[in-house]
Order: sequence, then C-alpha cells, then structure tokens
Amino acid sequence: MELTIRWLHYCKAHDCVPHHLSILVFPYLHEVQDGDYQPRRSAREVEEAEQIRRCREILDQNGLGDCRLFVTEWNNSLSTRSWLNDSCFRASYVLDVINRTWGMADVMGIWMATDWCCSYYDTMNVANGGNGLLSKNSIRKPVYHALDFLNRMNARFLRRGSCYIATTSGPDLYLLCYNFKRYSYQFFKEQENEFELHPHLSVFGLVKEDFSGFIRGQPLFLAHSSSPPYRFGKFGLYFVIHLQNARYSIYFFR
Repeated sequence: MELTIRWLHYCKAHDCVPHHLSILVFPYLHEVQDGDYQPRRSAREVEEAEQIRRCREILDQNGLGDCRLFVTEWNNSLSTRSWLNDSCFRASYVLDVINRTWGMADVMGIWMATDWCCSYYDTMNVANGGNGLLSKNSIRKPVYHALDFLNRMNARFLRRGSCYIATTSGPDLYLLCYNFKRYSYQFFKEQENEFELHPHLSVFGLVKEDFSGFIRGQPLFLAHSSSPPYRFGKFGLYFVIHLQNARYSIYFFR
C-alpha cells in the first residue's frame, strides 16, 4: 500500500491523476522470504473486503475521490486445483464479498471466465478444481449462477444485510438470498491443491452425513434440488424471490 500511496502522490503533484486505479484482490498476505514476496493464506474473514475498503480510503484521503476503483482480478483462491472452485461455497462466497463491498469498487472482475485457461494434461475429470465460471466442457458452475442471479436483480438498490440483497423497480421487489458458511481452521492445515474431494467437507466443520438431508441425492459440487419442500442447508446459494402484485416467483439454480 505504501508504494501505491507514493505513486498517487506523484500523480497528483505532476497533474497526471489516473482515470482509474486497478487492483488484484485475493485472500492472501504477502511475506518476504529470501528477498521474494510469498503469498500466505489469510484467516481473516473480511480480508478481501478490507483490501478494497483500504484502497477506496486511500483514494478519498488523498483527494482522489473521483478516481474510479477497478478490481480486475478477484477470487477465493489462486489455486487452479482446488475443489472449492467448483463448489456451492464459491457461489455464496462471491455474493458475500459483493455484499460486503457494495459501493466501494466501480468494477469487480472474477478470475476467471473458463477452466480452459488452466487446462493441462491432468485435467481429465468433469470437475478439476479450476477457477473458471465454466468448466472446460462449458458446464455452468454454481458461481456462474450466482452472477446470473445478480443480473436478474433490478437496477434500483433497496437494502442489503446478512446473506441477502434486495432491489426494486417500484411495484416489483427482487430478493437475492444465499447462505454463506466460512471454512474452519482445517482449511489452513493443508495446501489448497492437496485436498481430496470428500475431505473438503471437514474444512467447514462438517462430516459427510451432514449433507444427506438437503443434497437430496445430488452431488455437492453441482447443484441443489429444487423439488419441494424447499430447505436451507449448511451453506450454499439458493434462490431469488421476485415479488410482483402480491405474487412471487422463486428461481433456483440446478
């Protein structure tokens, strides 16, 4: 951050204020080892939101409040072999970070669009832990549907709170709901790309049997059932409610 502050001071002093400031946001801290910067996973739940908030604060404190803030690359992990990238966790994670940072950044870009960017000789399965919105076979991941649900929301912001965002167009009300669960300390005990599929349940402090009630026979990393009765589970992305003239429609992803 110190380098960014000095650079902004230089730009302001020489009348070359930038149109925007672009940053990368990942939940990592930087440590110096043998003269090189090494990323270390941050256990702080609000790490990404704090990075964005700090950048916006720097711009405002230095008289550059009109400078736009672009988050050009952002994800829950730098790893391209983490099962969490294919999971419902990532969908609710994306919505939670957007909720926490509402109004701070002008543009937020997910890293990245498709798993083809990280497809190699070892990516033989349908899901390989890549960080795309689409798999290499163009299967839409849960995080894709999270952004699709955001696009269904109306342009007029109403309010937001823990695990929900509400918008309106006057007579219509759109309520986007999600159920975000942070991973436990178990997540930091191993490398991100060394987890097996089922042990991922333990990083949420859960065991495999905990999912039998709401997965309804469907894989954890693909979708939730939309068959009634509708039930909340331990974590995941669930629905958008569209209220119109005292009637409602519920959109699930599957």
